[in-house]
Amino acid sequence: MILLLMPCSRCYYKVALAYIPKEQFHDFINIHFLPSGDELKNCTPDGFKDNPEKLMEIKDPDLKEWALELNAIWKRLCKQMDEKVSKNPERYSLLPLTHKFIAPGGRFREPYYWDAYWIIKGLMASELYDAAKQMIYNFADFIKKQVFTFEKGYIKM
Repeated sequence: MILLLMPCSRCYYKVALAYIPKEQFHDFINIHFLPSGDELKNCTPDGFKDNPEKLMEIKDPDLKEWALELNAIWKRLCKQMDEKVSKNPERYSLLPLTHKFIAPGGRFREPYYWDAYWIIKGLMASELYDAAKQMIYNFADFIKKQVFTFEKGYIKM
C-alpha cells in the first residue's frame, strides 16, 4: 500500500512545486527519510561455489580466469529485503520480496524484468540453480500479489 497525498498518483505530475530553499529541503529529507539502500541486506546466493565445475572445464586459462572473476561478482550483487519492508510496505517504494535476488548493480538496487532474464541465464551457467529459482519465485509472488509482472521492483511515488 502506498501513501497517497493526492487523489491519484498522476496528480503529482500536474502540480507546480512551491519554492523551498535548498537547505530547508535537505533538512526535510534528512529528518523524514532513511538513507537509500537501508531496506536491503547483502547476502550470498544459495549454492554459491568459488569454482563451479562448468567453469573449471574452460580450457583457455584467460577465459577461465575471466569467468571465475564474473562468478565472484554474484556475491556482491546478491540482495535480500529487510523484513521491515514487508511489515511496513507503505513506507517504501520498493516492493517487498520474500526471496533473495540478484540486483543488476550500480545504481540499480531492485530487480528489473529484462535484466532478470540475463541474470538467470548467468546464474544457471554458474550452477546457481537455487538462486535462479529464487529469482523466479519472486516474479511468481509479484504476479500473485500485483496481478502483473513488473518492469522494476519499486513503485514511483
